[in-house]
Amino acid sequence: MVTTVFCDDAGFTGDNLLNPDQPFFAYSAVAIEPDQATALVQELRDRFGLKGQELKGSALYGRSYSLELIAFLATMLGDRVSIALNHKLYSLCCKLFEYVYEPSIASNSRFFYERGTHFYVAMALFAYLSTGDAAADDVAKRFEAIMRRRAGQPQLYFDASLTAADASDAIDPIIRFAIAQKDQAMQELDGLAGDDGRIRWVLDLSLSSARSVLATVGERLGEIDVVLDESKPLESFIDFLSVFVGFTETVYMELGPRRRPMTFNLHRTPRFGASKSEPGLQIADLFASFAALAARDRHTPEGAAILGVLFPLLDADTIFPDYDAIDLTQKSAVMNMCLVAELTRRAETGEPLLDQMPNYLETMAYLYDHRKPLGFED
Repeated sequence: MVTTVFCDDAGFTGDNLLNPDQPFFAYSAVAIEPDQATALVQELRDRFGLKGQELKGSALYGRSYSLELIAFLATMLGDRVSIALNHKLYSLCCKLFEYVYEPSIASNSRFFYERGTHFYVAMALFAYLSTGDAAADDVAKRFEAIMRRRAGQPQLYFDASLTAADASDAIDPIIRFAIAQKDQAMQELDGLAGDDGRIRWVLDLSLSSARSVLATVGERLGEIDVVLDESKPLESFIDFLSVFVGFTETVYMELGPRRRPMTFNLHRTPRFGASKSEPGLQIADLFASFAALAARDRHTPEGAAILGVLFPLLDADTIFPDYDAIDLTQKSAVMNMCLVAELTRRAETGEPLLDQMPNYLETMAYLYDHRKPLGFED
């Protein structure tokens, strides 16, 4: 049996993840047949007195009936919905690890991912960005500029101008590692550039979010026929999505305690539709828009209530800050701080980055447990 799945996004700003006006990006997948979607949209119109040719989440959010409307939809559709909700600024910080660190540690990057080193680096940068730290702000802006290289634009990268004297102990090793491993990172970036030297859609969250929600609903429902709302990034990556046509085997990625599907079985190449003529896309837009806007308003009663309704529908790959990653009262955070410092030291001295790294970590763990020269108190 083939199930139709409609997908739409909200909060799209492309490769500009520093846009302060739209801090969240949401991408939803809704499994519903076209005739059922038409009937459900009509029921919404009748129940809530909705007018206009097209239901738009951005227009319906903030109304007196908003919470009731999204709760009704969530109840009707339940686990036939998956929403990837991404904090853009934190997502940018996560991508810094991917494109600054990973090219140099690729031969055993799993060692660091299993220990959450990527979360430590991302959260260290995010935490200081959130406080208005100048050095962190410079790093984020430079990184986004690097990843948004325009055609004919000279290559940008991190340099000594970013090693401010007042850089925090958490940010300084990140900058120094980036500078020391410039050649490896630049080689990776050049591979991402087009013939004109432009780097495009690498920071954009559309493809990773679409893959996540489709893998989730695909695992639940089997073969799926996907309708996507118009999206320039996904149009450019349609060949990647088409690889999954007839892909009947579900491949999982296991990282520590997490086990996530990485594949899905497409009935055919996804087609693009217009929400005005596709009620299923309008329903997907409602979920995506309400998620992005409620996340923005999460400190208000209405925003918190709507997020509470949508929380069970959030995809496991939702990208949201977690301060536990840098909580130095926890052993895992201290170990990641040590790993980052050691990577920086080795990068600057020219030593092999990964040589005997498990032994190094074992030593640090022993010192932590016995509170030896690191100066930790009981």
